[in-house]
Amino acid sequence: MKRVIKKTSFHPIAFATLPVLYLFQRNVVEVTAVTFLFSLLFVIAGTVAASHVVEYFFKEKERAAIVTSVFCLIFLVGGSTREYAPKILPPLVLWAIQGGMSIFLIWVAVRLSKRLKDHQVAHLTRSLNRIACFLVFFQIAMAGYEKSKLPPPPSGQSTPESKAAIINGFQPDVYYIIVDGYASFKALESEYKYSNQPFHDFLAKAGFYISENSRANYPETIVSLPSSLNMQFLHESEVWEPTTDNRDVLVEMLANNQLIRQFKGMGYKTIQVNSGFYRPTRANPHVDKNFGGLHFDEFSTTLSMWTLLYPVAEILTREAIRHSNLQALTDLETAAEEKGPKFIFAHLMGVHGPFVFDREGKRPNIHGVSWTEKSASSKARYLNQLVFITEKLKSTIERILRSSKIEPIIILQSDHGPMSYSRVDLTPPSDHRELERAFDSQTRILNAYLVPPRTREKLYDTVSPVNSFRLLFNSCFGASFPLLPDKTNYYFGMHR
Repeated sequence: MKRVIKKTSFHPIAFATLPVLYLFQRNVVEVTAVTFLFSLLFVIAGTVAASHVVEYFFKEKERAAIVTSVFCLIFLVGGSTREYAPKILPPLVLWAIQGGMSIFLIWVAVRLSKRLKDHQVAHLTRSLNRIACFLVFFQIAMAGYEKSKLPPPPSGQSTPESKAAIINGFQPDVYYIIVDGYASFKALESEYKYSNQPFHDFLAKAGFYISENSRANYPETIVSLPSSLNMQFLHESEVWEPTTDNRDVLVEMLANNQLIRQFKGMGYKTIQVNSGFYRPTRANPHVDKNFGGLHFDEFSTTLSMWTLLYPVAEILTREAIRHSNLQALTDLETAAEEKGPKFIFAHLMGVHGPFVFDREGKRPNIHGVSWTEKSASSKARYLNQLVFITEKLKSTIERILRSSKIEPIIILQSDHGPMSYSRVDLTPPSDHRELERAFDSQTRILNAYLVPPRTREKLYDTVSPVNSFRLLFNSCFGASFPLLPDKTNYYFGMHR
C-alpha cells in the first residue's frame, strides 16, 4: 500500500468519488446499489478522461494529476456553493461569478504545478494520495455506520386481523390512487382563496362520495403510505419504532403491504404504477406487474446539480419531472386496460414540488429545482400546478370509467396536504399553537370514494385513510376489521 501511495497518482479518482460517497452515506436507505454504482462509475470514467486530456498538455502524470484533482473538485461541487451566495444575485450573474472564480483557481493550480520542483511534486502527490484515501475510507465508514444504526427490516408481516374474500362472484377492479400533497377542498378555499368546485362537481357527478373533513393519519409520505396500505397505525405496530428513523422498515412495509396480500388472496392481479421520482413507489417486487419504466433518478440528478453545469442540469431536471408527472398518468390509463379483476395502486407526484407547470401546463418562469419549496411565491406555484394536474386527473378518471365493463371501485386520496407555505424556513415551530397552524394544511386531504352502495352508506365525513379499506373489505368482501380512531399522528409529540 505504501508503494502504491508513493508511486501512483490516484488522488484525482479518489477525490472525484467523494461527492458520490457523501450523498450516498446521507441517503443510504433511499439509494439503490445500481443507482449508486452507476453514478460512481460515471464519475470515475469522466475523471479518467479528464486526466488523459490534462496529461496530454502537461506530458507528466504527477503534475497533470494535481491539476486534475483541483479541476474535478471544483467542477463536481462548485455548483453547490450557490446555496451560500446572496439571494439578490440574478442566477446568470451568480453562475458567471462562479465560473470566473473556478477558472482562476484552476489557473493558479496550473501555475503552481509547473513551478514546483520534482521532489516537491512527489511529496505533494503522496500527501494528496493519503488525504484522498482517508476521506474515501471515512465516507465509506460513515455509510456503514449509518446503515448499522438501523435495526433490521421486518422478516415478516403481522398476522392480519381479518381476511377479505369474494362474495357471490363480486370482483370489480379496484383502484387506489394517491395524489401526493393534494389539498382538501376546504383547505383550498380557506388558505388559497381558490374554489375547486368544478373538480368537486365532477367527482360527485361520477358517483364519488367525498369526505369533506378527512385528515391524514401522518403528515409525511414515507409514513402515511405504509400506514394506509397496511390499514394500521405504524407507531402502534410491532415492526416500527418512530424514534429509530428506520426507513428500511417503512419502505419494506410500503412494498410488501397488506392490501397487496389481501387482493392476491382473492385472486386479483396486483399492479403498481411507477410514481416517477419517489423511489419507494417506482416499482414493487411484490406485485404481479409494474407499469412504467424509470422516469427519474433523484440521486444522479442531485449530483449533477452540484456541478458547475447546474444551470443545464436544472433545465434537464425540470423537463424530466414534467415528463415523469405526465407519464405516470399515462401509465395509469394504460394499466386500466389490463384484464381484470385487478387491484391497481398509483402514487401520483404531479401536485408535489418541484413546481414545473403553470395553470395551462406551460413552463413557469423559474430557476432552480426544489423538492420542498418554501418561498413567498411557492403558494401560487403550488396552486397553479394543482389546477393543471387536476384537469389531467379528471381525464384519467374518465378514461378509467370508460374502459371498465363494470363500475370499478376507486379510492382517490392524498397522502397528506401541502406544507404550510406561510413559513419560509424548515425548522419545526416551537410554539404549540404555531405547530397546530403549520400542520393544519398538511393534514387536510382529498378523500373521495367511488364504491358500491353498501360501502357508501358506511362512509362518514371524517373517515381517514387508515380506515378506507377496512370499510371496503368489511362491506364488500366479508371481512371484519375493527375501525380505528380517525386521528393524525405528529412527529413533535402531539396528536389530534
